[in-house]
Amino acid sequence: MLAAGAIAKLPADFEEWPLPGHTCEHVVFSLKDQTQHLFCGDTLFQAGVGNCKNGGDPQALFESIQWLREHLSRETFLHVGHDYFKKNLLFAQQFEPHNTEIIASLATLESHEGFQLYPHTWGRELDINPFLRLSETGLRQELKGLDIADSSELLNDRDVFIKLRSLRDNF
Repeated sequence: MLAAGAIAKLPADFEEWPLPGHTCEHVVFSLKDQTQHLFCGDTLFQAGVGNCKNGGDPQALFESIQWLREHLSRETFLHVGHDYFKKNLLFAQQFEPHNTEIIASLATLESHEGFQLYPHTWGRELDINPFLRLSETGLRQELKGLDIADSSELLNDRDVFIKLRSLRDNF
């Protein structure tokens, strides 16, 4: 295993970033070239984040996602570990039923047959991923309206993230 921040010399340069949460020692890799690419493993998925069921820590995952928010540009291409896109979009739609980007993404998936996992951008995630849209008023109102969380549980983005992660575990 590489040390944090170490660069692996391959045909291209990759930087390792430790991002715990899904597991305590989870890492992602950033391809350093003219276009930034993030190989995010099980930290981030299309319209979702990794689960914490097998020894992970939702608080650490929240911090890792916040770290990504500070270090990625909207143009960064994301390469996720596996495909939960449709299920994640359906989950996201519960909390933002009028989000046109979520609606359009679901329509695009429905129009394609078979496996459709493809790289997309951090900017796209900022538009559709509920775990990146924690401060959105509509999302918080829908969450409170489901009678699954009282207002005192949703005081800050961390609380909303942890509540969403718990709900997604049972979706």
